[in-house]
Amino acid sequence: MEYRSYELFETVTDLSVTVDSNSAQDLIGSVIEAEAERFRTSLMESRSATFIQLFDYLLDRSADKRAPKEIEIALAVFGKASTFDPSQDSMVRVHVHRLRQRLESFYEGSSGPRLLIPNGEYRVVLFDPPSEAGRDISSSRARARVSAKRIGAVILAINALLWGALILTGHQRRAPNVLAATSFWRSLSAGAQPAQIVVGDSYLFAETKNEKDVERLIMQPDIRSRKDLDAYLVGHPKDFYKLYDLDIHYASGATLKAVWSLMPVIHALEHSVEMPDLIPASSLSYEVLKTRDLIYIGRLDGLGALQGPLFHASGFEQDVSSDEIVDRASGKHYMAGSKPSDETSSNNRTYDYDYGYVASLPGPLGKRVLIIAGMNDAAVSRMAELVADRRQLDLLAQHTGGSTAFEALYEVRTLGNLNLSTSLLVARPLKVASF
Repeated sequence: MEYRSYELFETVTDLSVTVDSNSAQDLIGSVIEAEAERFRTSLMESRSATFIQLFDYLLDRSADKRAPKEIEIALAVFGKASTFDPSQDSMVRVHVHRLRQRLESFYEGSSGPRLLIPNGEYRVVLFDPPSEAGRDISSSRARARVSAKRIGAVILAINALLWGALILTGHQRRAPNVLAATSFWRSLSAGAQPAQIVVGDSYLFAETKNEKDVERLIMQPDIRSRKDLDAYLVGHPKDFYKLYDLDIHYASGATLKAVWSLMPVIHALEHSVEMPDLIPASSLSYEVLKTRDLIYIGRLDGLGALQGPLFHASGFEQDVSSDEIVDRASGKHYMAGSKPSDETSSNNRTYDYDYGYVASLPGPLGKRVLIIAGMNDAAVSRMAELVADRRQLDLLAQHTGGSTAFEALYEVRTLGNLNLSTSLLVARPLKVASF
């Protein structure tokens, strides 16, 4: 499996923490008891019975000279049999890892003594970070989070500038309303509420070799959420202390530019004076899906919650691990990548091929879902241009019979940054009652 990685350009200053060993034992005991009760209450509010049981067990065993082993935790907390093999099942490590994250989140932004589960240990301890630090740094795991937050801040800052420009540009100019009669755009509802623009984004997770400093952020096609990463770690226990979830998502520059170019088009088409809302696909909820018209703009591997419903209704299947899409009707495979020229040897060039996808589908409760997507960035950019071109949309309508429920696949051929051609490969109406 190939990774799309983002090398980091800074390391983390070592912000170590120390135990307040000068405190009296009875004071330490009372602080631990009070902090444990506060944290336990937060777990009860979220109805996390398993985490409460695990926390209480680790807290009770913390007074022992020897920390419990994985097999002991598996037997006492999870009711596993004595045949449980920790080398083959990372369930205990995953749950302790999540409990450690909950403790870190519980104390985030606060100062003073706190409970933590040291990385690589199965016990709860009391730490008192130096007051001058004023940061939520409680373990090597937390130090890694600081580095990732810096990197994430850079990514978010770049995205924020582009997103701010999108909103400003949308207010400054309105496109002529020449697209309203096309079969692609006329399906938007005429309600007062503007459509919800869903921006395709990708999930990034961190890799570290020393359990302390994040070396790179990784984008892997078949790991697209925290849940996917947890499932991967269960099957790959050796990567448990190597890969970390840092809750970072990334939208490509090409995707944001495509949104930028379409904002005035969408604004001109709608009756509302409000600008369309923007949310990342990773934040899309079913509540929004059933109450708003949606316009997805981005890569096909960034669909998030839209992926399942879309490919259930579509005549295509997607292989996210290989940049490939398959037409169920013909069995033909379309794979993005480089291909040599078919021309004479005097023009020995290699062209890049990408595939763009547009669709209009009925959503829940009479709403509409429009998809403007590509396997890679070149096709995303080209599809954004295509759906803003009345002539191209009229040609598409001829192939789909003017249906408001349809899909189309385009081949986009490029040479470097030059777009050479865009060819319609498949266009068909879809018989779907709801998205």
